[in-house]
Amino acid sequence: MASLQPVDTSAFMLHDAAFRYYGGCPLNCVENQTKWVVIREEFRNLTLNDRFAEYATRTGFAIRVCEGDDPESKGKVKAWVKYVKHAGFYGETCRSVPDMDAYLASWLEDAANNQRLHSVTGESPRNRF
Repeated sequence: MASLQPVDTSAFMLHDAAFRYYGGCPLNCVENQTKWVVIREEFRNLTLNDRFAEYATRTGFAIRVCEGDDPESKGKVKAWVKYVKHAGFYGETCRSVPDMDAYLASWLEDAANNQRLHSVTGESPRNRF
């Protein structure tokens, strides 16, 4: 379920919703260096947010964090945000959060997941689980 509020550690349900949608949990989740994942980084020594680290352990995935000064690793995470914004939402207007959820669910099925194939594996994201 989407939210119009800033994301914080109370929003672990966003990961849960993605895992339910794809039918499983990946071995690793690549995360950006936000405060809900990383409290502090010093020379790649990371201090993780305890609540998120506990959630990841309980859920069964390892946390992989983008390097703060590495545009390539960070770009791989942000590329998906850009894809959804420009391909999924471009020119769309939603009247409410439930309308936005319904629209995105339809877009994921009709365009993003069932039509778009990974450039390296040649598979749709759903086939990866």
